[in-house]
Amino acid sequence: MRIISDWSEIDREIERVSSLAIMEAHAGLDLVLEEGANLVRGAIHVETGALKGAVHAKTGTRGLANWHGSITVGGASSGTGGGVDYAWYEYRRRGDHSFFYPLPLLHEQYVEAILNGLRK
Repeated sequence: MRIISDWSEIDREIERVSSLAIMEAHAGLDLVLEEGANLVRGAIHVETGALKGAVHAKTGTRGLANWHGSITVGGASSGTGGGVDYAWYEYRRRGDHSFFYPLPLLHEQYVEAILNGLRK
């Protein structure tokens, strides 16, 4: 007597459910990063609006296991003046010009986004 088991459908279902949880975590991380971009916008001194309009959040993935995100300040702007090439100068002034200062406040939200995705 020979018994053959085919677990392929179970394996596919486990992979599908795992993928959904990871995609949920990615969506949560995207939201936290956008909140970070909003915090950076709020920390920027406004004279013309160009610097505030030049805050960009970008996320991406490499497969399911790798999420990455960045917040940049400079370049194209939705504010007046079109483009911003002085963001680095403003940031280096430190003090209340250091517009990335609120970002460490989001650490727990990043962790929570990952855990929420894995709980699904």
